[in-house]
Amino acid sequence: MTIEIDIDANPESDNKKRDAKPETISFKMNARRSLDGNIMIMDHIDIDIVYRPTSRRVLTFAKDIQSDVVYAAQNRLFEYLVTHGVVTPGTVQGGNVYGSIEGQVPKPIGGLDATKVFMMSVGKFMEEERPYFMYEKAYKEAEVEDWTDPPADETTELGEVPQAAKKGSIGKLRGYWNV
Repeated sequence: MTIEIDIDANPESDNKKRDAKPETISFKMNARRSLDGNIMIMDHIDIDIVYRPTSRRVLTFAKDIQSDVVYAAQNRLFEYLVTHGVVTPGTVQGGNVYGSIEGQVPKPIGGLDATKVFMMSVGKFMEEERPYFMYEKAYKEAEVEDWTDPPADETTELGEVPQAAKKGSIGKLRGYWNV
């Protein structure tokens, strides 16, 4: 879904600039609306972000399992939103469902649309996270490559190691498994 946001760079301008078209910022985001009108953002590789426009609440959930990586991603998001004035600092708290964290978007002044400002801020946060996404993807691809096509010095060909009834530590151990 393409999100397009119009932002007036100088809202207190004189009548001379009223006819000027406001600056338009466009970006793409994997987002959808739920049945009750919430906006669900699924772009991040570790977390899902849910924004409730009616109550101006932001919730984050783990995509797979709750871990330190997921908590770090949630923490980075809320630090970014608090630092940029999109979420009120005292409202950020741990939720009660599956390690969720939530915060409150303040009521905007000056005719701003809280939903547009929130979506733009999350879009900018995602742009900052792109190098992390790329690193994770490259790491996983390298890991699969190591599993499926390991380096020659870490493998042995079939028949390279001769067969024997007892090898290695088998027979030298004492205890339950030494039959």
